[in-house]
Amino acid sequence: MTFEELKVNQAEVIKILENSFRRKRLVHSYIFEGNKGVGKLLTASYLAMMLLCTSENKPCFECQDCLKVINRSHLNVYFIEPDGDIIKKGQIEELLYEYSMTSLEEGTRIYIINQADKMNTSASNSLLKFLEEPRGNDLTILITEKPQLLLDTIRSRSQIISFKPINKQYLIDYLMKKGINKKVAFILANITGNVEKAVDMINDGEILDIIDLIEKLNTAMYKGDDVYACYMMNNHIINRSTSKDIHRLFLNICIIYEQEKLKYLSETEESYLKDFFQSLNLKINEMTKKVIERLSTYMKYQERLNYNVNIDLFYSSLLLDV
Repeated sequence: MTFEELKVNQAEVIKILENSFRRKRLVHSYIFEGNKGVGKLLTASYLAMMLLCTSENKPCFECQDCLKVINRSHLNVYFIEPDGDIIKKGQIEELLYEYSMTSLEEGTRIYIINQADKMNTSASNSLLKFLEEPRGNDLTILITEKPQLLLDTIRSRSQIISFKPINKQYLIDYLMKKGINKKVAFILANITGNVEKAVDMINDGEILDIIDLIEKLNTAMYKGDDVYACYMMNNHIINRSTSKDIHRLFLNICIIYEQEKLKYLSETEESYLKDFFQSLNLKINEMTKKVIERLSTYMKYQERLNYNVNIDLFYSSLLLDV
């Protein structure tokens, strides 16, 4: 995500920070919370540039200070990230040491702690002491997907800024620019609002196999062929997984297909799956009621996955019901 895209996707967050900066009402500690991939870390850099930029229009993205922030080489901006799966006390103590030293560059110092919820207890307590005694205009930004895991005392000393999920159309356009076809891009945008996760899912390949299976099952269904036999011949993606996540993903995409069928049949909106539906020769009068019933069935089976189920029996029952 670029800074220009950030200002579109997180316009409310940027407005809050810019207004606080202009009115000189920035607080000493912020918590940026929201899903992965929504621009929290990029926004921390944006705020750092506002504070350190030497141009009249801040941030300018071009002066030496802005470029140093972008390249993570500015001496007044300190980044802390997990060492493995945790942020250790020693990392926070190193931050405290830097804080006690005189900076080699003038201006505000900004401390950015990414995945702050991964601080262990000792690290959290050390940070709390740091937050209790803020100095000058120095500023701390805690970035997290799980703010509830931070100490209450840390949360109470910080202003929480919530980031909204990425706009679906932005994600669709972004993925299509990456060479992903519009159908897959649309499905990914409806499954996750996380750019990084969407790209990872494509690279993993499982989602493409699931889409292929669902389209084969739909084709068999509308041609009057044996749907279960079709499933048995093409269910390698289901059989090789031991996680319920793959079965939830399968049902989620099934639901997306049925919802898009309703859109296609109602002719009120253009569907990203239109080409596939045209190949099925769907007829409005005959199909709408069946699609609604099938949608309800998939949702019912989603609930069943919350319990212990025999996967083979689960799918044989599901395919019989739809």
